This record gives sequence, C-alpha cells and structure tokens, in this order.
Amino acid sequence: MVRSSSRAAFMVAGLGLGRGLVLPRSAQAPWRSSARPAHGSQALVDPADVATTPKDLLDDSRAAHEATLPPPWKRTIAKDSDSPLLYGDFYKWQLELLQSSALEATPLELRGDLALQVNEKKGARVGSACFESPLFRKVRMTYFDAGAGVQVFNSLWYPRFERDAPVLGIDLLCFGGTKVLAVVDCQPLGGRDELRSQAKVDGWAEEGEANPNPFKRIRDQYPSLCGTMSNRYYDANQFFSDAMLFGRFEAPGQAALERGEPHPIDTDLFPAFKEYVCAYVDLVANTLADPSSASRVQERQRAYDQYSADRDPAHALFKGYFGAQWADSLMHELLFDLSDPELTRLAHEEMTRAQKEAAKVGGGGNPFA
Repeated sequence: MVRSSSRAAFMVAGLGLGRGLVLPRSAQAPWRSSARPAHGSQALVDPADVATTPKDLLDDSRAAHEATLPPPWKRTIAKDSDSPLLYGDFYKWQLELLQSSALEATPLELRGDLALQVNEKKGARVGSACFESPLFRKVRMTYFDAGAGVQVFNSLWYPRFERDAPVLGIDLLCFGGTKVLAVVDCQPLGGRDELRSQAKVDGWAEEGEANPNPFKRIRDQYPSLCGTMSNRYYDANQFFSDAMLFGRFEAPGQAALERGEPHPIDTDLFPAFKEYVCAYVDLVANTLADPSSASRVQERQRAYDQYSADRDPAHALFKGYFGAQWADSLMHELLFDLSDPELTRLAHEEMTRAQKEAAKVGGGGNPFA
C-alpha cells in the first residue's frame, strides 16, 4: 500500500449539518488527484456531519407499500408492530454518507430478485443496494428483516483495484429482539501481519502514544465492543484485524426501554459504527492510486470473496427463508460476486467431511464465543 505522509481525517461537507462547512470542489474530492494531500488537511468525513433522515419526513405512501420496496424501510415487516427495525438508522446514515458530495457514490443496477426478496408466509424480507464511487468499486448494503426473530444489517466496502487498501466488513445481527452480535472490521487483504506492518509506515503509535491507530482508538472507547471472535468459521489472522469492533450482549426488552433503560445499540454500537466507517473512508482516501497494483489487489479481493462465500453461515439462514437456489444466487452474484460457486461447493463438501470426523470425537460450541 502506498499512503500519503499526512494522516488527514476528512469531513462530509455540503449537507447543511453539523458545522455546516461547504468545502471547495478540490477539497470535496481529494482522491481525484494523485498528489499527496497537504499536511494537516481537513477530514472528509465526520460522523456528526452525516444526519439520519427524521422518520416523520418519510413519505407515508412509501411506508404503506414498503413491504414490496427495497430498503431503507420505516418499520419491520413483522405483523407485531412493536418489533423495531433495529438497524434502520445505520442503513440510512450510511446511505446518506454515500450520496453526499464527499463520496459522490452512484447506484449500481441489481437484478430485481436480488434487490428485494420477500417471504410473506414466514414474515421475512431481504433488500440490497450497491454503489460505486471514485474511491470504491463497490459498496454493498443488505438488510434482512424477520421482525423480532432476526434483524441483520450487512455491508461490504471494496476499494477500487488501484488502491491497495483493506475492505470494510459490517455485520450487525439481533436474534429474538434482544441478543445482539456486532462485527465491524477494517479487513486487511494480506492478513493481520500486513496491516500491522502498514501501521508502522503510517506512523500509528503504540497505545498511550501520540497518533494512535484510529481503529484501535475507537475500539478502546467502547468496552462492550472489545470482544474476540472465535476461529470456528473464520481464521482470525486471515482477513481480520486486531482492531475489530466485536460485541455480544443482551439488549433490554421493550418494557425496559419504556422505563428509560439505555439501549446499547444507541449508546455504543451506533456511534462506534459511524466513527469506524469515517476512519475507514479516511484510510482509503489517503491510499494513493497505483495502477501497477491493480491486478494484485483484484486477486486479493477475489480470494477474500471466495473465502467468505465458502464460510459465511448466512447462507443457511437465507436458504431456510428463500430456498437453496436463490440463496446460492445471492451469495455468488451479489454478496461475494468475485467468488466461484463450484469452488464453494467443493469447499462445503470438504467442511462437511471434516465436521463428521469432528463429531466422532466430540466438538461443537458457539462460533462467536
């Protein structure tokens, strides 16, 4: 990775929010030039400057028909109206960030059944959107809504091939309305050791010193998100960083919320998510474009997609709600579109054999323990 010498943070401008700054065109899109940004240049993205659209501004006609529309949604599809759309504000905040003048993202066309799939009988739907920008070849956003049973917001940010930078993975889940699992990670395509080496190049200091790793700094501010993922499904040293936001916790029920008890999604997860996304965009913007690295980065992103498609437990979830054929299409045509379905089939066969062997001698356990 080739980085600029300054650790410029950036700020969303032109939204009429926060400080209300309107940057000149050159400052809004510094990545259009290969020149290094000036030392001490302003941050392009500040979480406080990206606002979530107030719910009362949503079109009522959309709300009435949104069961058949892609997200963002105003309410859950569940018949139980008390079930909140837990990660709706996350989706809308990220959507507004992508559509801001800072990122200049434009939507990518999706096949209709991949943009939205609904199972009315089971009370579930999944909707997706994809974008591209001068910095990112693809940013995918997917929301799975099954009411109080399951809520999932999943997103992946892929830099353009000429920018040798990590991908950003976001996986926010809630089961039964209270069991929350959250993963947000700046995922190094060359493995954890490569990101550690790059940290030295960027001048990120050890804990307690000046100019700390921005992702570790954010993580340290939220103890509830300082957990560790197990290696049951994924190798933590391959495509995962040691500054991952990882949390498993019980959220308060509706009665507790009505009594005024704080919800960790609001107090911890949402602010940490916004800070982390902005720090990641800053990282990619400060990675200089190098066309000579494009083929290598493309191969690394392909390897990442293949690794993820082979192991993602969400495939079983989608298969149960929408059928195997559609789940396969979603996995390889949208979620991880650089992956090869035949390689995934072979990988699943091998994992099934390994699981049968493990069952003979005992095993199991929670993959996120």
